Amino acid sequence: MQLKKCVCLMAAAALLLSITGCNPNTPGSTPTHSNTVPTVPTTTHPPVEPEQGSYRTDYENGSVIAGDWLTALRPEGSSGAVSYNDTYAGGNGRDYSDANHYTYNEYISSTGGMKWAPHTWETASDAYILDYTTTGFYRFTLNSDLSGWTIVDEMAQGAPVDVTKEYVGRFGITQQDTARAFQININPNSCWADGTVIYADSYIYSYQQLLDKKMMNHRADSLYASDFAIVGAKDYLYGNTDWENVGILKTGEYQLVLITTAAVADPEFYVPYNLTGTFLVYEPLWEACKTGFDKDGNVVPADSDKAVSVTTNYSTSLDTSMSYGPYKLTYFEQDKQITLQRNILWHGYSDGKHLGQYQADTISCQVISNQSTALLSFLGGDLDSISLSAADMQTYAASDHIRYIPETYTTKLTFNTDATALSKRGSQVLSNVHFRLAFSLAIDRSRFAAAYTSAGAPGFGILNSEYIYDPYTGSSYRSSEPAQNALVRLYGLTFGEEGEYPTLADAYTAVTGFDPMLARQYMQQAYEEVTGSGLYDGVSPIQLQLSVYQNEDIYVQMYHFLRDALKDACRGTDFEGLVDLQMVVDEDYYATMESGLTDIIFSTWGGSAYDPYGVLYNCYCDAGVAEFPKQMEYGFDSSNLSVTIRLDGADYTASLQDWARWCAGDPEITISNTAGSPTLPSFRAFDAYTRCAIYSDLEYAYLAQMVTTPLYYRNSATLLSQKGHYPTNSYHQLVEFGGIAFYTFDYDDSQWAQIKGDLNY
Repeated sequence: MQLKKCVCLMAAAALLLSITGCNPNTPGSTPTHSNTVPTVPTTTHPPVEPEQGSYRTDYENGSVIAGDWLTALRPEGSSGAVSYNDTYAGGNGRDYSDANHYTYNEYISSTGGMKWAPHTWETASDAYILDYTTTGFYRFTLNSDLSGWTIVDEMAQGAPVDVTKEYVGRFGITQQDTARAFQININPNSCWADGTVIYADSYIYSYQQLLDKKMMNHRADSLYASDFAIVGAKDYLYGNTDWENVGILKTGEYQLVLITTAAVADPEFYVPYNLTGTFLVYEPLWEACKTGFDKDGNVVPADSDKAVSVTTNYSTSLDTSMSYGPYKLTYFEQDKQITLQRNILWHGYSDGKHLGQYQADTISCQVISNQSTALLSFLGGDLDSISLSAADMQTYAASDHIRYIPETYTTKLTFNTDATALSKRGSQVLSNVHFRLAFSLAIDRSRFAAAYTSAGAPGFGILNSEYIYDPYTGSSYRSSEPAQNALVRLYGLTFGEEGEYPTLADAYTAVTGFDPMLARQYMQQAYEEVTGSGLYDGVSPIQLQLSVYQNEDIYVQMYHFLRDALKDACRGTDFEGLVDLQMVVDEDYYATMESGLTDIIFSTWGGSAYDPYGVLYNCYCDAGVAEFPKQMEYGFDSSNLSVTIRLDGADYTASLQDWARWCAGDPEITISNTAGSPTLPSFRAFDAYTRCAIYSDLEYAYLAQMVTTPLYYRNSATLLSQKGHYPTNSYHQLVEFGGIAFYTFDYDDSQWAQIKGDLNY
């Protein structure tokens, strides 16, 4: 239900879309994530410290044995409380009522292929316009003392109400169930930018369209493959049930009830969190933007019986867009300019609850693909922020106007591992796991991050320290003992009485992922395996293809770094002189990889910082179905990898895909004890630490397959202009610095025009 779900970035091409910041976290550090209330104590339990040998990967048989943990269930009742409507008061009347005109100027690298419809968006660039033109049922915003977040109701009126007991006997709800049905009262003042009122029927229509089988919308899985999965949504999408069996009900003109497949853990937090985005589409425009196709691919009316598939160009241009957020799109020129103006009909400008917010009248976004050009524009006063490159940091690192932004995104190398698809290009050796492992160990991640990012940190896992496994304490997943243990085991370090390092913390600090000598050993092993099996003749030149987004200098530099690392891994082995890496420019390289038509890409996944447990399935282990494929690591099938975890002394075994689905809250998945004992309860039934421990073992199991090699954790450095400021310099994951709502201008447009060229940074 949220726009914060796992998203991909077009590698380094996606520039900063909002200004946030604090000092970047180093691996193993614990960032501060403030709540406004104390947490309720949870059950404590020591883990069984897994022996080194208990982590084993059998590549030949496709199995992984991971950790050994004691578990604890979640305590009865609420795990904590959240803060509602304790909002920061804003900047002394500097808000939407200010009579002067204020323009916030920013930039984006490209608008090519942008689609900002809530049903079809994919990348962070797509979400750029959505962030301004839409509003969720709820919003997380700065709290009154600027120490963290508070929840406010926007398109909703009041907090969600648990009405599970009213639906006992329906939708699989039993008398014992709680936290499965939630009543949402809709704000009666909400409307579209043309004044059309938004009713419950508007949402019902939008959800039905999201789950339209003929459309197979990209975001349909948000309703069935998340920790807020709706009853019947998946079956309706694939034509296996009728709408009356879907848990989205109109219970009043301005009232909905949403029914989930399983109980929502910590609903006080996670229900509003999952409803910070909605899937509203404007019915007349949505229908007008549809195109139908018959079985032979011919265009037919979208609503005709002959249409077997339907596409839409909704929200791909000015004429196909409609806002219901604080701003509306007023100008869009491909790869030139995006302009948004205040949407005066937005409910927040008349409800008295947003005083001190939204002083910006206009959002002006230029399309600037070249970093040097963007920097010159900033220094001339025509941009209000600039995302700095590694080279820029040499000049501006000491500036008082710089802000560091820790992000949830991890940039990786993603490999095609399908030998058949690879053989068409002569790159079938990439299907060998030891070849990929050798390549990974040859990459000096610290040097890579320092050379090619402004504030990135070397990355070793799929999740970084910005992911939170307990919303009530703000505890970081990556900084937890289980998650650190996973990476220590993955990279072969040992600790304890007979280990290389005295403690887990010491071993984790020593993780580098870089071992040239071991890389060459694995590369030689790979050569012997591929020649012995007949996969490779042992003498033919091998040209691996790295597809990148643009032919910018930064990509060329990254390519040469990786090419040198690959050649170094081959040095002294029988692969020496035979293996090379070629860079190919492809603006749609994600789709190219999903089709198996390239060998290696940069991939960047992240988002939804407070929901780490959906990332593994949604981003890595969901291969989709034939009609709706989602296979980024082409050739890797997580359903064929068996993972065993020992819990409370008993072994539980399932495929990685089923484990990942179980963690994401899929009630159809059960995890069984190999000895035939009762199955595990739902993942949400366990306390936060247990969930973290289990999930860390799955992260280990996935990374051990070497289909994805983490490179760095994305942290940004941004230089702010002197035109305005945010109310806090302390970064908070859910609310950043406060975002555009709380940006306060120190100069209006006419004043800024007089001084903008005379300032130093």
